[in-house]
Parts: sequence; C-alpha cells; structure tokens
Amino acid sequence: MLWLRICTKNRSIDYLRKKKQLHTVFINEQEDDACNAEIPDPSPNPDELYINREKISLVREKVRNLPFEQSTAIIYRYYFNMPEKEIAEIMGKKPSAVSSLIYRAKKRMEKELEDIV
Repeated sequence: MLWLRICTKNRSIDYLRKKKQLHTVFINEQEDDACNAEIPDPSPNPDELYINREKISLVREKVRNLPFEQSTAIIYRYYFNMPEKEIAEIMGKKPSAVSSLIYRAKKRMEKELEDIV
C-alpha cells in the first residue's frame, strides 16, 4: 500500500510540473514521513511583479527619449524581433549603420539605467 501512495504522489508532482502550476503541497502521512513533500511555487510574488512593471515602464520611457533613429532601430530590433537586415531595408540604411544605431542606443541606455538595474 505504501508504494501506491508514493506512486500517486510522484504522478501528482509530474502532473503539476507539466501544467507549470507548482504550489507547496504537504502530504500528511501517519505511518511514513518520507511521503511529506514540499513543492516550491515558482510564480513571482506581488512585490517582484510591481518592481518588474516599474522597470519595464522606465525602460520604455528611456527608449522614447532616445534620438528618433536610435529608438526606431531599438523598437524594430527588440520589440518586433526583426533582424538588422530587414530594419536596414525599412529605414533605408545599410545593415552596418543599423548595427551602429543599435549599439549606440544600448550604450546610451546602459549609462542612464546603470543605477537602477
């Protein structure tokens, strides 16, 4: 009968992992303390969610404050996941120029955000 409980516990854990809904679970057994299991809850706490939202809004604000061509290149590259070659076609520039725009924008944002991140 013990093996049935262990198998049930393990199948439950596998199911929760597959669904990515891991929560703390306590299985109270009178006979066997080996069946007690604690599964950590991977979801972020409300404080972390708030801080992450604030960081995201700050980064978006900094992107808007970049010079027009730099912000355009950054938006195409990181928000729309476009390769530099496509960005160059859209902006009417060479891929190396787009690469330079992205590099300069990233360096500028690093300076402005270094105390926050």
